[in-house]
Amino acid sequence: MNECGKKNSNTSKGTQNHRIKFSGDSSLKEYANTDYGGDAITRKSTSIFLITLGYSPTSWQSKLVHCVATSTTVAEYYSISDCAKHGL
Repeated sequence: MNECGKKNSNTSKGTQNHRIKFSGDSSLKEYANTDYGGDAITRKSTSIFLITLGYSPTSWQSKLVHCVATSTTVAEYYSISDCAKHGL
C-alpha cells in the first residue's frame, strides 16, 4: 500500500464511531423544472433540479439537455429523470 493509502486508512480507523447528527427537519426533497426550448439557436431545453436535505441544498444542476424535446411534457420528463438519477 502506498503512503497515501496508509494515511487514509489510519484516518478512517480513528473516525469509525463518528456520526452526522441532523436536527430539525431531515426530509429529502427534490425539485425539478425545465425551460422548454430555451436555447434560441438549438431549441434545446435547460433542465434544472435541486435536492435538499432538511433546509440545506445537497445537490443542484442546470444544464442544456442533450436532445431537442418535442413537447413541454417530454422536456419536464428529462428534467425529472435527471433529478431522480441524482437523488439515488
